[in-house]
Amino acid sequence: MDIEEGDGARVDVCSSQRKRVTTEGGLKMSKRAREDGPSGGRKKAKGHRSIITNIRMKNFLSFADHELRPGPKLNLILGVNGAGKSTVNNAICIGLGFDSKLLDRFDGVGEFVKRGQKTGFVEIRLSQPGGNDVVIKAVLEKEQKNAKFTIDGKATKRKEVLSFVRSLGINLDNLCHFLPQEKVVQFAALAGKPAEMLREVELAVGPPQMIEDHKQLIDLTQNSSKKLEDFENLKNKLEDLKKQAEDYEQELRRFERIQELEKQIQLAEWKQLLVRMTAAKGRYEARREEWDTCKQETDVLEGKFNEIRDQVDEAKRELDEAKQAKSGDESSLYRVQKELEEMREDLMEREKDSLQAIRKIERLQAEKDNLDEDIRQSEDLVTRYEAERDTFVVPPDIEQQIVAAQQTLTQAHRRLGNLQEAEQRAQSQYNHAQRELAEIERQIQQFRSVKDRKIQSLKNSNPELFRAYSYVADHQNMFEAHVYGPIMLEIDVDDPLNAAYVESCVGARMLDGFITQNEHDYKLLHDMMNPKNNRDSPIKKITVFKMGDGRVREPNTSEETWGHLRRNGIQYHLFSKVKAETAVMAVLTQQGGLDRAFAGETQAYDRWQKVLEDQSLIFKQQNGKKAHVLGGGCFTEKGKFSATFSMYGNQTMLPKVEPFKRAQKLVVGDSKQEEKLQARKNELERSLRAAEAELATAKENVAEINPEIAQKRMRLKELKEARDNRKNMETRINQTKRIIADKKKQDPMRARPKYERDRDTANNSLLELAAEMKEKGQKLARLKINVQAHLLREQPLKDKYADLERHRRREGGILTDKKKELNDLAKDVEKLKKEYEQARKKKKDEMPVLNDADREGIQALPNSEEDLQRTVDEFQDELAGMGEQSDRRQDYEDTKAEIVDIQRKIEDDEEEIKDFTNKIKRLKDRWLDGDEEGELYPAPAKGLRNVIALINDEFSNTFAQMGNVGEVKLREAKTESGEDDFANFAIEILVKFRKTQDLQKLDGHVQSGGETSLSTMLFLVSLQQITEAPFRVVDEINQGMDQHYEKAVFDRIVKVSCLPKDTSQTFLITPKLAHGLLDDIVDQLGDDADGMTVHFAVKGVEVAQGGIW
Repeated sequence: MDIEEGDGARVDVCSSQRKRVTTEGGLKMSKRAREDGPSGGRKKAKGHRSIITNIRMKNFLSFADHELRPGPKLNLILGVNGAGKSTVNNAICIGLGFDSKLLDRFDGVGEFVKRGQKTGFVEIRLSQPGGNDVVIKAVLEKEQKNAKFTIDGKATKRKEVLSFVRSLGINLDNLCHFLPQEKVVQFAALAGKPAEMLREVELAVGPPQMIEDHKQLIDLTQNSSKKLEDFENLKNKLEDLKKQAEDYEQELRRFERIQELEKQIQLAEWKQLLVRMTAAKGRYEARREEWDTCKQETDVLEGKFNEIRDQVDEAKRELDEAKQAKSGDESSLYRVQKELEEMREDLMEREKDSLQAIRKIERLQAEKDNLDEDIRQSEDLVTRYEAERDTFVVPPDIEQQIVAAQQTLTQAHRRLGNLQEAEQRAQSQYNHAQRELAEIERQIQQFRSVKDRKIQSLKNSNPELFRAYSYVADHQNMFEAHVYGPIMLEIDVDDPLNAAYVESCVGARMLDGFITQNEHDYKLLHDMMNPKNNRDSPIKKITVFKMGDGRVREPNTSEETWGHLRRNGIQYHLFSKVKAETAVMAVLTQQGGLDRAFAGETQAYDRWQKVLEDQSLIFKQQNGKKAHVLGGGCFTEKGKFSATFSMYGNQTMLPKVEPFKRAQKLVVGDSKQEEKLQARKNELERSLRAAEAELATAKENVAEINPEIAQKRMRLKELKEARDNRKNMETRINQTKRIIADKKKQDPMRARPKYERDRDTANNSLLELAAEMKEKGQKLARLKINVQAHLLREQPLKDKYADLERHRRREGGILTDKKKELNDLAKDVEKLKKEYEQARKKKKDEMPVLNDADREGIQALPNSEEDLQRTVDEFQDELAGMGEQSDRRQDYEDTKAEIVDIQRKIEDDEEEIKDFTNKIKRLKDRWLDGDEEGELYPAPAKGLRNVIALINDEFSNTFAQMGNVGEVKLREAKTESGEDDFANFAIEILVKFRKTQDLQKLDGHVQSGGETSLSTMLFLVSLQQITEAPFRVVDEINQGMDQHYEKAVFDRIVKVSCLPKDTSQTFLITPKLAHGLLDDIVDQLGDDADGMTVHFAVKGVEVAQGGIW
């Protein structure tokens, strides 16, 4: 494992493995580093990824001129705040040409130049897969927002630099590749915004097409919804227009009817003056000529039709003869096929009969063999039974002895029943007293002294920690000073509510911890925990705190601040409700934050946002950073709320709200209740002793009579066996002899000749039937040939007949139309002739001069005067009842035209909506399951569902290794109408930290801050494991985590980054490591520890104490 240090004034960094000294103006390299040259002696990375082999920063932020030589796998960058750790990730971002906005720090790269300098640069050496190293240099100028770039000394535009590094798979705007400190906070906040979390995951691990498809799906569904709404509005408008058109149509019909009535009345008046004779004579003569011409044409058509009909009859006769011949052969063919099928079925039945006869013969022989063997075995059994019968001797008075023994046993059973009833009554009384005593003892156990109840609670809830407590208590003489712990036993709280507040404030891990007052005791207790040093110690892994300087940090809140707090419903310091030894209070205040915790009324929780935004509660610390009076939290019966500020940028307030949780570890007692329960216990113990004595007496009486009953029962059994043995044996012998006689009478082979005859008969009939089927088959073939020949002859006759029939129908139709026309003409001629005769007189007196239109109108009116007058009267009555009506023809035509346009638009919209639906379905299938060709969604991503499955595998496996349960799911949202709501598709992270819990959604209001931070970071690590990247940069991932969770995350990152396989180069930046964590990591990695490089960033003259790593 290589160790390097950062720049600054004179720095001494001591390690149990190596020691180096650096001075102003640069870093002095070790002998090995000087011999290895600029690349640091590192082997070039093998495999398919590029890695960073060298980073040089000159006049960049706090660095004057420093060169960093990272290892090919894990690079752990350590240092206190302000030492320049994050400068490394800034240099990587700027040096590779990426936008400084990713750092959320400065607007332009010129602001990264060190104070007092005008220019600076970042130079990064990259190894290429299978090629030479490439050096990218970014030159920064104080007054310029953009940098100037070179690649291997050649001037290059930033766009070309970005294109080159992206071609190597480097993409720093991806959270899986580059995760600065601000992005960690922003990403953790997404735990309560699962839809935004999904989009970030798509950007981070999905192919570029995935997020584009998601955006397109959201746009398409929104447009589709708008289109459907417009479509429905259009349909409603169409219905309104149709109703309006119907109204216009009715008005138009009424207007036309009025005009028609006025015209008809006028024509009727004219027709009374018409001289019908003149008009009727002309029409009569013209129609007569038409009738003569039509009669001649009808005669010609009728002769032609008769000739065609004779030809059709001849063709029909020839076709019928051909069909009759074919029908005879088809009937024969069908009959032969049916006979052949019946013969096949008969053949199968006869084959079955033959096989059945053979099987019956074989079965008869097997039955005979079995019967002979049964008879032989039965005869041997009779011989054995007879020999055994002769051994039994029965006394003559056996029955009298049995009756006497039975009576004696019955009397003994009656006495036993009475004694057992007495025993059951005594046992019932004893059990009742015992149960009540156990309940009283259980209640006493709950209300024992506070100290005893705390110890008992510890023993029940955490046996391993109780063993550690007992061991430390028994071995206090080994320590130089008293060792306190667990802290939960050392604290006294006045009521359960404050106990819950204190437990939530300091955390369950601190309450389980021990406190040592000096360095000797601290190391001794650590040695006890290490199985390598003390195999017999029951202490496995416990939390140990140093007392430090032993000073209790009491709350320091001014009266003015208290005034603001009380106005917001905050009542007291939680510190005032806790009583403990000075050493315990020192740890609780210095390391548990008890001095910064407040408690208040529920109204403060209800308006927590307004309380946190109160500017009078926000102040600046000595280092210029913002802080909040309620940074340690305010506790109420509803929950806790607090506020912190981000370390960089605009120092954004980060509020945190958690629900109220009852105390699980701290206990509050009640001594008076214990005294009452103790008195009741003494009374019950006296009753229990009396019941126990009565029960013992009853059991002794039952025990005395049981041997007597057993002896009498044995005597009765012996007498019955002596009587029944010989009688039972005689019965067995007689039954067996009857069975033998019955079996000898049986003759299974009696039916064999019949079965043999059946077999021979079936075989002979099979041969006969086969010969007959052969003849039928030959006949069938001949008939098929004949039918085919008939079909060939029949087709030409069908075609000829069809042509003639079509011709006949065509000519017949023409003839029918002509005859109808002739009849119509004859009627008109007769009618006109009558009109001429009737109207001849009126022609001279009343006929006016009429135009053609009037004559046609008059012709449609009734021909008689009475009918005409009646028609005029009816028209006048109808006209008088209709009133006035304007002409709405143009309105009607305009409305009809608009209806046609809307109907056409509706048809077009239906097609467009259908296209929208199909497009959404195709795009959804591709987004969720990938494309079949794998071009847009290459493996392993494929589709969103597969990406979530890969993340879930990594996430759940990591949680399982920690003894917890974790799961990642895709929530496919639906609208109220059941349609896909792509905008609200989301990722759900489910976690379970305790066996008694169910899986719960990750939420800052449900899980603790440490659990939320742990889950978020393990989710990010899971994202990184399914993406390939040349290198990854992660800055301060341990924010908000305790030592346990910090170690779990570091273990996971280190193990993945230092695997022997081709893994990504990793830069892990952190201000601290939990005590002993680095040694634990090295021990776990073993031979793989060479894959980790540790860099120390130290500024100033402070010296790290040797042996701490």
